[in-house]
Amino acid sequence: MQDPQDFMDKARWEKLQSLFDAALKLTRGERDAFLLQQCQQDSVLLEEVRAMLTAHISREDILKRTSVLTEPRSLQQSTRLPAGHEVGPYQILEEIGAGGMGVIYKATDMRLQRTVALKFLPVHLHADPMMRQRFIAEARTASQLDNPHVCVIHDIGETLEGQIYIAMSYYDGETLATRITRGPLEPEQAIDIAIQICDGLEAAHSHGIVHRDIKPANIMLTKESLVKILDFGIAKVADVKLTGTGVSIGTLAYMAPEQLNGEEADTRADIWALGVTLYEMLSGNYAFSGKGKHEALHSIIHSNSNPADSLPAHVPGSLRDVLERALQRDREQRYQGMAQMMDHLISARSGAGSDPTVIRTQANIPRSDAKNHQWDPAFLDAVADMLTQWIGPIASRLVQRSAKQAQNLDELYAQLADRLPDTAARNIFQEQLKIRAAMHTKPPAPNTIPRTGERADSSTLKLSPIQLSQLESALLPHLGPIAAALIRRTVAKSASWGELCDELAQHLASDLDRDRFLRAMENTSH
Repeated sequence: MQDPQDFMDKARWEKLQSLFDAALKLTRGERDAFLLQQCQQDSVLLEEVRAMLTAHISREDILKRTSVLTEPRSLQQSTRLPAGHEVGPYQILEEIGAGGMGVIYKATDMRLQRTVALKFLPVHLHADPMMRQRFIAEARTASQLDNPHVCVIHDIGETLEGQIYIAMSYYDGETLATRITRGPLEPEQAIDIAIQICDGLEAAHSHGIVHRDIKPANIMLTKESLVKILDFGIAKVADVKLTGTGVSIGTLAYMAPEQLNGEEADTRADIWALGVTLYEMLSGNYAFSGKGKHEALHSIIHSNSNPADSLPAHVPGSLRDVLERALQRDREQRYQGMAQMMDHLISARSGAGSDPTVIRTQANIPRSDAKNHQWDPAFLDAVADMLTQWIGPIASRLVQRSAKQAQNLDELYAQLADRLPDTAARNIFQEQLKIRAAMHTKPPAPNTIPRTGERADSSTLKLSPIQLSQLESALLPHLGPIAAALIRRTVAKSASWGELCDELAQHLASDLDRDRFLRAMENTSH
């Protein structure tokens, strides 16, 4: 029989380990507030966790010191800067974070009178002239990224002691790592954050930049729910520096198998890391873990488990499918680009609140180009009449919009079924649809003549600034920060203004919202 004291010790140790693991995911500046909240009634537990963290940090510091023993003494110093201290044109306000990639301060740009974040990089990133040149070149490239979801570098400088720092935009908010400590996110929230990360990473990849260190601690959530990806332009150079010493960059839990095997990381490593981050948002746990470093490594590289299978039951099938694809250990089987992953996340978002069975069915149907097929207009009118009893006057527009995406009867049903109120209505509609289809002899066929208002060529739809502004103004209250990214993605696939508006309307939550949006856009000058 197990000794009760042994059981108590085991339970306490598990809680201690859990708090220690959670605190490690935060920056040093965030850890104490988190521990005080979690250990309000147990001061002994609080001190035990703090002692473990102190020991862990001490080991990290020893490793760092041993890697820079040959550097000048001025570069080994890493004293914290007090409030009021001036660094170039910046005045330090307070320290706001610290981690493996440096110490971050909130500061004032005295030239422009704006608040910035100053990151002072670890000594190993500027210990030799070649490394400094590589970092400056990479930072210059990253600073040119023009995307609302990338924290852009404003400036790069050097202290009198030779320490490099970068000046970035400062945002009120919290890291995704901090948000996850309060529990898993709802699927809709997780998708919206993931879409914004995809949008930022796609912009970076198009400039030849692979982040290599995507994780919740490098994702900032502003008070306006806008996502900002941090530390662009740092990870690549850091990896170049440490390759020769056998030390890997990035947090182990988020690294792709090929990175752990010492292979060159490409854009698909960021796809893997985003998949791991998405899993953590949905579950509150690491996708791959173990009792120690070696077990975690084995789980990432060799385990046949599918993390999507362990997600909470309310996570829809379409989102599980995205996660499973992103976390393929063979990178040839993963998404091959951020654009593809983003498209699937957008599709999953449109059904995130619906019946999971219907969503999975829809996710497995390849979306067709809106120009490729045409339907018998009389048949579509009949389908709209059948749907009117359940969804009202918007049925006609919904049918027309769905027909653009469907190449056969099953696909048309899948597009429309999730709009019905219950299973009984779906069954009735399915039977009526089959009967009506049997009465019409003209199936959907290749459409070689562009519909009214469509472009005859395949060039990208061009929008005026007025049209873009009207779209963003109409969608922002409903979709929040993903509105701009969604518009950009949809414009690239649309051949006409009407087609664009129809596609965007699918992402609104209610029939009334869709109808209002479409009516407003009909009056837009284009």
